Amino acid sequence: MSISLALIPAALLLKVILFDKDYEQLMKKDTKSWGNIKLPTNYNDKELLVKTLRDFNAKRIKIDKENITCMIDRYSLEFLKGEKNYIIELSKIKNPDRLIEELRCLDGLYKQNLQEQIYVKTKERIREQGMIIETEEVLEDNSIVLTVSV
Repeated sequence: MSISLALIPAALLLKVILFDKDYEQLMKKDTKSWGNIKLPTNYNDKELLVKTLRDFNAKRIKIDKENITCMIDRYSLEFLKGEKNYIIELSKIKNPDRLIEELRCLDGLYKQNLQEQIYVKTKERIREQGMIIETEEVLEDNSIVLTVSV
């Protein structure tokens, strides 16, 4: 007997793109008032965030317990661990449009890494349960269908 599992791209599961509403509100502000700004994120996994920052070629990544600081382009970012997710603290922003584009790209990469992590862990759990993956198919929307022998 076989069953099929569909692994939907994480970007679809995480319906809200990284603080899009906050982006919109931020862009309406006068850039002179861009002092210390804190934005919520969907990031909750420290190791995955650090991996994503490295993949994104962030510089000077420093980890202090749960908090992470780094440089992306010319921007200094501080990821502060909240109750569940990280919050990005921004200060001294000279070119907000460029920074927001960088943050959107970072968010996309985080979601790709999250999808890969879910995929790998799902395959490991299938094997641990003694099941065999009969077929794997990547669909046009990047979802993955695994057919498992049970």
